[in-house]
Amino acid sequence: MKHKLYNRFSLFLLSYLTLSLIVGLLSISYYRIDGEHQMRLVEKQEDASVALQQVIINSEMKSIISDLISLSNVPYPVGRQSAYSEDMLLVKQFFLRLIQQNSHYQSIKFIDLNGNPMTQGAISEFGVPVFNFISNVTLDTAVERQLFDKTINLSRSHLYISAISFLSFDKRTNRRPAAITQFATSVFTRAGLKSGVVVISIFMSDVFKQLSEVDVHGVGRHIFADAQGVVIVSQNKGENWRFNLAEGERTSIADRYPLSSDYILNNDKGQKLTTEGLISFVTLRPFEKNMSISSDSFDGRAKNTSEYIWKAVSFIPAASLEKLVHPNAKLYVLANVILLIVMAVISAVIAEISVKRIHIAQRLKEERQNFKAIADFTYDWETWKTPDGSYNYVSPSCERISGYCAEDFIEHPELFFQIIHSSDRPKVKSAIRASEQQREFVHVDFRILRRDGTERWISHTGKPVFNKEQQFLGWRASNSDITERKHIELQMSELAMHDQLTGLPNRKLLYEHCQHILAQAIRESHKVALLFIDLDNFKSVNDILGHAIGDEFLQQVANAMKDNIRAEDIVSRVGGDEFIAVFPRVDNLAVAKELANKLKMSINELAQSIDIEGEKVSASIGIALFPDQATTIEEMVIVADKNMYKAKRGGKNAVCTSGQ
Repeated sequence: MKHKLYNRFSLFLLSYLTLSLIVGLLSISYYRIDGEHQMRLVEKQEDASVALQQVIINSEMKSIISDLISLSNVPYPVGRQSAYSEDMLLVKQFFLRLIQQNSHYQSIKFIDLNGNPMTQGAISEFGVPVFNFISNVTLDTAVERQLFDKTINLSRSHLYISAISFLSFDKRTNRRPAAITQFATSVFTRAGLKSGVVVISIFMSDVFKQLSEVDVHGVGRHIFADAQGVVIVSQNKGENWRFNLAEGERTSIADRYPLSSDYILNNDKGQKLTTEGLISFVTLRPFEKNMSISSDSFDGRAKNTSEYIWKAVSFIPAASLEKLVHPNAKLYVLANVILLIVMAVISAVIAEISVKRIHIAQRLKEERQNFKAIADFTYDWETWKTPDGSYNYVSPSCERISGYCAEDFIEHPELFFQIIHSSDRPKVKSAIRASEQQREFVHVDFRILRRDGTERWISHTGKPVFNKEQQFLGWRASNSDITERKHIELQMSELAMHDQLTGLPNRKLLYEHCQHILAQAIRESHKVALLFIDLDNFKSVNDILGHAIGDEFLQQVANAMKDNIRAEDIVSRVGGDEFIAVFPRVDNLAVAKELANKLKMSINELAQSIDIEGEKVSASIGIALFPDQATTIEEMVIVADKNMYKAKRGGKNAVCTSGQ
């Protein structure tokens, strides 16, 4: 009996330990793999978060600069003109429109050559845009005088940006203080003579408020820092943005993230996982490279720089990151406890098996011990280059990636550069050879042509190798095949900016193009036409013939319009059966009407094949002309839309303009 009990207990213990080991390994593997998967998701989301911050801030800054340039071209009154003069009324209209359209504009002010404020548009304490004609007033504060002195001597299109400072009182919210930045430039008359300075004061808290929805996890800490790493503004775990302007509050990236500060300051963008947590960052360059910018640092010293940059940094602390990576840790522990109990029951059942089956159990044990863990490894193309430029080692994976074997590269070291795509070769040679000469880390992505002629994307990372005596031993590099990732990135970029049905640019891409088109039209003094096109009776096509026929017809319309415009013109789908066509260069309204009629005729020809019980599909088109009828893309769309509805009310299948 003792022998049987002993065998039963031994078998129970053996079975329990074996099952526990197998399930434990599987559980740990799952925990690790799931954690890695969640970490990749978090990294991608954080990467997208800082990228979205970059888009929002860059777009806002470019909009402000565009308004400032437009303001510098307004004919401001000379001397103490009447508040009801034609020039003054034009200035008033322009100031009030900008203040009303941009809630984050605190004020717009024009100062003449003598430093006397002449006109000002601002938000009143009741939240209403007001315009004041200022007389017998001078710049009586040091801040205003400093701003005027630093801007009045600037050349045309040269901008001055003040450091962020606190306004003692925010009239809109009855709160104090409010963070303000001022953008200024010199104003010139049509004759090219300098007439003064125009200043836009911006509520920076409103600008950053747009970023509140960017934190997808709600646990991140966000900061914006200047080029020297000094923190300008920060936000913790969904709180309001806090401007760190006071001397005692001012910190730097190095203070907050000592393990990652050099990496952040020395790279345009990136992501780094440290013991502190996950850091994602991107460098913001909100202004064109050829734009001349002057700005102030926090201590008031002026600095002229070829680039005006910020660093946007998102940080998830290690503790919060652990919760994101393993959100179901408690459930995981509970599941493992249940598994242990189940395994104990199973082991007890196995223990009841007779001694005659012990040999089977032993054989099963031997088979279990023969199982091996299977894992997928990504084998990168590794190389070791000696100080004299020859290859000491090339891993076999080079053949899988490039089609050339290791011996090919060892015998012909120059082969590596020869297979690089001709368009990428100069930048890759420059980056790799510069890093080898300076013995610094390098990372560059580029295309190669395999032996069979196919194209692949490669991510190249290299670093120098030294021994304990700091003697240079050569250059270690790793090349990863990132072709699939690049294809996905290109597809995502294309989908985000184009209509999926017709392939035409969507409203977002259209507006981005039009900002450049209107800016060029202002510089070159030519007209721009915008056509708002709506298909008449198209709903009946979907209702009677079905959405499949309707979608096919929309595709045909899109192709027809593309065939009837010039290469520089743009056609965009902005709604179900609504399109916008933009013609960057037209001589007059008559030319715009000819273009509209041409498009209308091409649509009518297509519609002849559509039978919807007596009704005919046609096109009603409204026209807006820049700058005669509108001065911004938004205004052009509104004017063209109204004219389009005028065409519909007049019987459809027509082209209408303002005043017609």
